[in-house]
Amino acid sequence: MSNIDYPWAVEMRERLRRLWFQAREQLARIHLEQGDYSRVMEHLQVLLGANPFWEEGHRLAMQAYAAMGDRRAVARQYRRLVCLLRQELDVAPEAATKTLFIRLCNKGDRPPPALISSPRNGTEGSH
Repeated sequence: MSNIDYPWAVEMRERLRRLWFQAREQLARIHLEQGDYSRVMEHLQVLLGANPFWEEGHRLAMQAYAAMGDRRAVARQYRRLVCLLRQELDVAPEAATKTLFIRLCNKGDRPPPALISSPRNGTEGSH
């Protein structure tokens, strides 16, 4: 029985996986709008575990941390993404991610947390 091919099952499994991912993403967004940040993070942890390269998920996490007033967590989330993208794909985050990080960290009176150093040229911000 294991020698029999079921291509329709592979397609169906992938379709269902995409629907599951989209549903959880939508739930995270709804919880973010409602201010239920712990639920946002529950969904994002699962989604980012399934796809750690999903930049929009990292941006949502940064927004949730910022809404909770945790600028250090915003910086940690950004650094985690920067390191992952650099180590695994040798790319920098999207411009939208960098812009969001800077905007979130510049809110308030205190200066933003330092950007992560780049082993190549000294600062992450110079990419």
